[in-house]
This record gives sequence, structure tokens and C-alpha cells, in this order.
Amino acid sequence: MPGGAGSQVLTLGNTGANATGAVQVIYTLPLFVNVDRSQPLPGVCTFLFEDQDFTVQEIIRCVMPGPGRDQSVPIAIPVIVSSEASRGVKTGRVVVMPAADSADAEQFVPDNVVVVAVRIVRNSSVPLPAGHPVDLYLTADTLPNLLTNRPGIETLIVTNKGPNATQGVTRVTFATPVFVNIDRARPWPAGCRFLYENTDPAVSEMVECLIDAPIPAGGQVRLPIPLRVTAGAPTGTISAMALVRRLPGSPDVEQAMVDNTLRHGVVVSALPTHPVRFYLHTTDITGTAGGFTMTPTPAPGALSVNLLSTLRWFSAPALVGTFDPGAHFRVVTPCLLGAGVTYTLSNTGLNGDGEQPLGQRTTLLSLCLGQQVVTIPVLTPISLENRRLKLTLKTLLGLKIPLGANTYLEGTMFRGTP
Repeated sequence: MPGGAGSQVLTLGNTGANATGAVQVIYTLPLFVNVDRSQPLPGVCTFLFEDQDFTVQEIIRCVMPGPGRDQSVPIAIPVIVSSEASRGVKTGRVVVMPAADSADAEQFVPDNVVVVAVRIVRNSSVPLPAGHPVDLYLTADTLPNLLTNRPGIETLIVTNKGPNATQGVTRVTFATPVFVNIDRARPWPAGCRFLYENTDPAVSEMVECLIDAPIPAGGQVRLPIPLRVTAGAPTGTISAMALVRRLPGSPDVEQAMVDNTLRHGVVVSALPTHPVRFYLHTTDITGTAGGFTMTPTPAPGALSVNLLSTLRWFSAPALVGTFDPGAHFRVVTPCLLGAGVTYTLSNTGLNGDGEQPLGQRTTLLSLCLGQQVVTIPVLTPISLENRRLKLTLKTLLGLKIPLGANTYLEGTMFRGTP
């Protein structure tokens, strides 16, 4: 009921192999529900975004050891409902993913996102203040159908049913759906700003849009919001919550807040999978501490490698997308007459920073006829958001590497660009 307090119990489970690293649980609370500050959060939980305005959703993150197979772990979150909340079901979102530093790879993302509901059984008893009556409500155009890693527009529509034009500022607040970010490359409507920004795919971003008066009785204001679906997003409909109301201090008085909330979102369609191939070059790539470049275009030439040498190549362009479960990686070269050659695959930031290992393979001197194919074992899926693949080659003996159309790194089952 409005003004009530209690615990929202989240249950973390695991139907796969035992987790080896930590997991993170991201909880975006429902509208009109806040964390109850009179009770402590669980020790593994902290705020990512806090705002005690009940019309803005708070976000908490809980980081804990990953559960074993078929194990479940309860997490009790103390919550309190606004005294102004209207009757009905208020929904939030919970996402569970391996923590950033975990070596675990999530095998099935769609069941990692759960709608969490709080049912309010009666309307608020707080009387409406005196003032200038208006009746705002919020809708949206048809959900945009977006391809993973491609931008799109969702248009939120604010309507004033009257009986009067607004005299004060109208405020729209919304969370982005998980796996969806505001597209920083394109402008958004005047009056809109971040309340909280975080490009982690598992975390919603919070946005506020202020609309100046007047919105005439029967009038509308359209807010085209630029969005971008992140790598690794599950296909299907992904939604979040939005709200319209008068800005505090406005002379306007909302007559009935039963249609001021909106479940908004996008439909995500998957790109088809395709192999990506990067040919090894002898040119350096800027900003990667002397690393060579590998691109989708072959380059003639050769590299002579001295004893105990290490060579590095970085992919250009960077990748935005996902290598699906079952994807594999191989390095193809003409026969290399060397012993103890180690191939290491990782991914990095654009400048070679933030390196994350993916796999390694060492080959010994053996008979080779024409072409050598080295498969590097890698745990998939792998989601990359503007990251480079990095190939490192270490050799004990000197060797010569012919370049061109027969010398490349290839990864299969990639959804994204390039």
C-alpha cells in the first residue's frame, strides 16, 4: 500500500556449470519505490544511482561469488513505497551477469533479465493540492525494431488532455532498457539530459526531459530519443519505465496519475552471423605502443623475426558485436619453420589498453605442407563494444613470416561490424 515498507527478495540461480568468478546483480527499482534508508542494504550491495524522488528509479548493484550449479542465493532488498503511489503493479528490472573481472562466459542471456513487480493494493490517500488542473499522459510511437549494434529512434509522446494548458514546466523521466544506451553520436531533444549515465549493457541509464509551458489542452509534444542496442543484447522486446508529471513548484495540478507511466522500449533483431578475417600487415597502428595492424584487406610483404621475439597485431577497425557460442578462432599462415611459436589472442581498448585475455596456443616444429592452421581455444560467447582483437606471436627461434592473402586471423560466428 502507499507508504508501506518491506523486503523485495531476489533469488540468484545457476542452471549451468559452477561459476568460477563473481557475478553482479543489477536491480532497477520500480517507479514510486525506493530503497528503505531505515534498513541496511545487504553487505554485497551498493547504490549505482540513488535519488529519493519516488518518480525517479534507483539502481543498486550486488556483487557476490557466483553460485554453483543448481544453487540459489536469496538477496533481500529493503524497500518503501511512496505515499503518493497510485493503485496497480509497479515494475522494475533485474539483470544478472558475470562480473567484469570474471572469466565466466554467460551462455544464455535472455533469462538473465527479469521483471520485478510491486503490487500496490489501494490508491494514495494524499489529497490533491489546490492549483491549475491539467491531465498529462504518456505514450510512444510503435516500438522501433533495431538491429544489434545499430542506432534507432524511440519517440515518447506527452499529451495534455486538459482542461487547461500547462502553465509550468512538465517533466519526463525514463530509464533506458538494459542492453540499450542513449546514442551519443546523435543529438537528442532540447531540455533532455542525463540524470545517470553508464554504458555497461547491464545497467539502465536515467534521463530527464523538461518541457516548457504551454502544452495546450489537447496538445502534444514529441520527444525523439536516439538509442543504440549494445553488443550481446538478447533478441525480442526489451522494455523499461517512463513517467510524465509536473515539475515540483509548477502551478499545474495533475488530476489523475493513472496514465502517467509508460512501459517503453525497443524490439531487438539479430544480425546474421558471419566470419571476420584480419590480414597481418607490417604497418604500425597509432596509439598501440608499436603494435602492427591487421585489417580486412590483404597486404603483401614479409616480416623477419629474430630469436626470442614478440610481435603484436591489433585489428582495425575495432569490433562492435558478439562472437556467438561455438565460435572459433584460427591463425592461418604459410609454413613457418620455427620451433616453440606461441599464439595469444586477447581484446583491448582502442589504444591497446584494458587488455582481456581470450586464449593461447603453442606449436612445436612439425611437418608442414604449404599452409599452417593454428586454432586458438577461446571460451565463447564474447561481446565486444568498440574493442580491438590483439594477436601476439612469440618465438624461440628466428623465422620469416610471408604476408598477403594467405596470412590472417579469422573468427567465426560473429554478429556485428565489421
